[in-house]
Amino acid sequence: MLVDDIEVEGGTPEAHEELQAYNLWLSQQRIVAKAIVIDNVVTQAIIAQRTPELAQQNTRYFNHIEEASDWLVNSLNRVRQST
Repeated sequence: MLVDDIEVEGGTPEAHEELQAYNLWLSQQRIVAKAIVIDNVVTQAIIAQRTPELAQQNTRYFNHIEEASDWLVNSLNRVRQST
């Protein structure tokens, strides 16, 4: 999954609660990896703190979509090779 949060400036407490609920559901699915593109370290830290379920997923943060996309392809290929 590729999440483009480049333009995210923050969120309300309710938005973070919804994000956590979504990620709890997502953790029950067959997600291989999640790449989050974000160039603001403060916003990244807030998202990580208020969405603890992200730590249970194979999640990485990137500054550029191209890097994130490459990592996702590599992650998927590793899973395919191991099955």
